[in-house]
Amino acid sequence: PMVEIAHNGSLIVDDIEDDAVQRRGEAAEHIKFGMDLALNAGNLMYFLPARVIDTASFSDAQRLLLHRFYVEDMVRLHFGQGLDILWHRDHENIPGVEQYREMCRLKTGGLSRLAARAAVIAVGGDERTAGRLGRIAEEFGACFQIIDDVKNLGPGVPGKERGDDIIEGKKSLPIILYLNRHGEHKPRIRELFEVAGGADKTAAWNAVGELIELIAPSGCLEEAEDQARELLEQTRASLERLAPPCSARNALIELVDLLITG
Repeated sequence: PMVEIAHNGSLIVDDIEDDAVQRRGEAAEHIKFGMDLALNAGNLMYFLPARVIDTASFSDAQRLLLHRFYVEDMVRLHFGQGLDILWHRDHENIPGVEQYREMCRLKTGGLSRLAARAAVIAVGGDERTAGRLGRIAEEFGACFQIIDDVKNLGPGVPGKERGDDIIEGKKSLPIILYLNRHGEHKPRIRELFEVAGGADKTAAWNAVGELIELIAPSGCLEEAEDQARELLEQTRASLERLAPPCSARNALIELVDLLITG
């Protein structure tokens, strides 16, 4: 519950920062309950995991490590979100592929890393093993973010409107790859992002449609997905080297596959 509470809090705050209107097929929390209650709830959910750690039956040494891990990975999450926001606001600033991947590791991989490291410590494992499994989990989280971004511009993500990443100004991997190939189209893409983020909603969604139609036949969606799946295979191999064959390892791999491909 420690990681799930923090994750849900981050989604509330993320939707406010992105001015998103929908989450998991329903109105976003700040739309349903108002900005004040949503902000308060999101911030409260950042602090509640500390109470989970303090009230659970851990040793003092475990509790100290869990508190440290929690702070470290929440800081990393906010650094990643900060990069994402910076790129949202500046349509001249197009990150490189590795910059984008690092943002995914921080923003989405951070809580995966926390879950893995906390789990190792909670069952009596050592800090070194926690670190190794945490790095693997971080890469799994980055894979999920890349695939999610591809789906947003392709078939769409259940519970969200197709292309709403463009409304939010998100410079996802398919767009980065497209601009690497077609730099001459950067002025038009910048213009489409500006219109998509504007007040005229009809014009905004027309701009989304045009940008998707521009990118779809280029092969950049497929290339981005291939990169994610290559990274997924490398990360799965790392997990198999770290953990002996067992039902727990197999269940974890199946879960990751389901999240990424389902």
